[in-house]
Amino acid sequence: MGKGYMKPLKQPENSVLCDPSLVDEIFDQIPELLEHHEEFLEQISECVQNWHEKQKVGDILVQSFSKEILVNIYSAYIDNFLNAKDAVRIAKEARPAFMKFLEQNMRENREKQALSDLLIKPVQRIPRYELLVKELPVNANIDQISDIYCKTVMSDVGFYEPSSSSGWEIGREDLLKHTPEEHPDHPFLIEAQRSIKQVAESINKGMRSAEEVERNARIVQEIESHIEGMEDLQAPLRRFLRQEMVVEMKAIGGKKDRSLFLFTDLLVCTTLKRKSGSLRRSSMSL
Repeated sequence: MGKGYMKPLKQPENSVLCDPSLVDEIFDQIPELLEHHEEFLEQISECVQNWHEKQKVGDILVQSFSKEILVNIYSAYIDNFLNAKDAVRIAKEARPAFMKFLEQNMRENREKQALSDLLIKPVQRIPRYELLVKELPVNANIDQISDIYCKTVMSDVGFYEPSSSSGWEIGREDLLKHTPEEHPDHPFLIEAQRSIKQVAESINKGMRSAEEVERNARIVQEIESHIEGMEDLQAPLRRFLRQEMVVEMKAIGGKKDRSLFLFTDLLVCTTLKRKSGSLRRSSMSL
């Protein structure tokens, strides 16, 4: 994502592909995340270059993942996640050249992933650090250890290409299980798992909230499309709760089908457009 998308799009000569303000919105917090992981990578690289029997990696993990600034950066990234995806959509619609740029980069991407799919990668990174503590091959040599750490630290932000000697075929083991309690790294590894888990839980909570907001926005947009003249239902704290079909009884004996839409702060009673599909035939709720 970094080399293939962010760096080229931030070049002044490529402003014709995408409005610079949209580029900033799409990649908001990515430079900050990259800076953190590059610093972590530098510390890990120095560690493995001086590897010995009493070497520690847990203390580096603890130092890196107990920082409040890291949680703040990831929180800001998650808060902007839906805006970033929306910015990609807007840029596609505005400039065909941007769409061609994305298609070309996806073809050149080894995993053939679209930019919108790559945007979730930084969020998925943290849980893998916890797995790294468990799955580091105990009998790996210095080059293999370095490659595995580098692959884990930098691959998802797109600034690292793992070598062919990654060495995952050498039987992954539980690092903690094979680290004696008297080893100086043992307490740091335990603390590292705890710190990483706390960060991961915070990130997961934020993602669930973001996904819920996105889901609610799609529902409200669908409701708007079925109600004549209703185009301002979206509100920051408004949530859709339930929809029911009802019958309005007229004073002179007639009746008319109506639909009720219940939100957290609003009740809408309306007649649906003629072609309203499932909204006319059935009820819906969260």
